[in-house]
Amino acid sequence: MPPLFFYAFIISYFPIFSTCHHNLRQQQNDPAHDDIDCLKSIKSSFLDPLNRLRSTWKFANDTNAGLCNFPGITYWNMYDNKVLGLDLHDMGLVGDFPRGIENCRSITNLNPLGNHLSGPIPSEILVANVLVYWAVTR
Repeated sequence: MPPLFFYAFIISYFPIFSTCHHNLRQQQNDPAHDDIDCLKSIKSSFLDPLNRLRSTWKFANDTNAGLCNFPGITYWNMYDNKVLGLDLHDMGLVGDFPRGIENCRSITNLNPLGNHLSGPIPSEILVANVLVYWAVTR
């Protein structure tokens, strides 16, 4: 039978393991995590011949401070990854309108002008979001 201090050691460290697991689960269900998925979806759905997104949207640092430096993205504040605005104008992007944009549930401004986008705009962005400004042509 193991000594008593072995059990005390295991019991004393159990809350740490539990907290780490809880934080990971909480992060996966976090609305800001949806916004990160939204941005990853946008980046991967376009051809980027001018290298505007590929060279600047780096997801190696998914911290709030790291994502706040993405060009074209406006956040609610630096402590929160919720996307407020998405300004992709004149980035030379080519492709279908990204389906993943529906995950940016807090977006209020969207400007995709000056790109070569096609396909339907996801209806979820019109229903679920609080979109205030939307620049579109033809």
